[in-house]
Amino acid sequence: MGEITNKQLSLVEWLSRVNYKNINELRVEDDSKRERLEVLSKIIDINFDKQDKFSALDFFNSSTSEIKDYISKNVSVPCSFRLVSNDPSLPKLRVRGKSLLDNIVWLKQQTVDFSKYELHIGPHVDPVFSTIFIINSSGIQGEIIKGAHNELTQGYTNSNIMSFFFDFNNWNFSNNDLELQNEIKKTVSNLIVNDLNKQSSIKKSLNSEFFNNYLLGYFESTTWPNNDIVFIDYNRILYKDINTFSNVGNSDEFSGQIANPGLVRGYVRLVSDNNISSDINNDDILVCDMTSIEYLPLMSKSLGVITSRGGILSHAAIVCRELKKPCIVGVYDVIKKLNNRDFIELDANNGIIRKLPYL
Repeated sequence: MGEITNKQLSLVEWLSRVNYKNINELRVEDDSKRERLEVLSKIIDINFDKQDKFSALDFFNSSTSEIKDYISKNVSVPCSFRLVSNDPSLPKLRVRGKSLLDNIVWLKQQTVDFSKYELHIGPHVDPVFSTIFIINSSGIQGEIIKGAHNELTQGYTNSNIMSFFFDFNNWNFSNNDLELQNEIKKTVSNLIVNDLNKQSSIKKSLNSEFFNNYLLGYFESTTWPNNDIVFIDYNRILYKDINTFSNVGNSDEFSGQIANPGLVRGYVRLVSDNNISSDINNDDILVCDMTSIEYLPLMSKSLGVITSRGGILSHAAIVCRELKKPCIVGVYDVIKKLNNRDFIELDANNGIIRKLPYL
């Protein structure tokens, strides 16, 4: 994927739009994730996407010989740029999937006060697998995909997303893809810390928590073509605010993955990117292909949300939890199977949508 568009905001930016209670704390946590992963890597030897860091203003002006030399050596190398501010009220800006030279062109187009930003440059590798998952005292819940990580976070994908839940005894998967099942088991195994001395070091260094020797948290990872599992996020706040549940759903007609539980009855309101500015009634259930940030006013006003694409830990799904809206995702061809003003039951306790007689 190339540039992150206005539709593809970070989870922090999504949550800021719905008045998340600890938004500034979450911004700080997000901005420091790689420092946290670096500390973790020194104790339990995990891989993470290490970043090269520069003053954004110095890099913009190529102010030092170190920066000039860096650009000269890496001019054609694919990489990611992240503009990160110490001011938690300022948004992060980012681009990935292009060469260093192309990213510099992008940097020159930005209109921010560069004196308030740091530039983080990281590697760009097209991953074989990508994951998002949460480990808490109830178990491990998440999803994995063959493909790019933004397909999971943004939900815009036609690839097979496999959801999973592990109660520390048994695994429950949404499909029988053994390759995906084995990959997530390998990924999660990196976060088992049986050595109590190492646990103590992690607790002391990062104020982390453990359960059944698993490090608790919200995690994102990618698997590179060389089979390295590379962690790209470890968040100590989000996992406390996202409830897990063992029903991972299936792919049958009129059923999907439970993104947020609940049961409501209402009228179908089909919305696409072409009519996203239309209004919605408070007795409507929003039905769409996938939700971007422009859908947020409709999500807030609706009784619940159904999408044909996306996963249970996409940014939109997490926001539905914050809005306390029942939500089912990954309902194949739902926009073809339902019509505007159909009266339906959205049973997000069981991942099922039922057509009902009109009232």
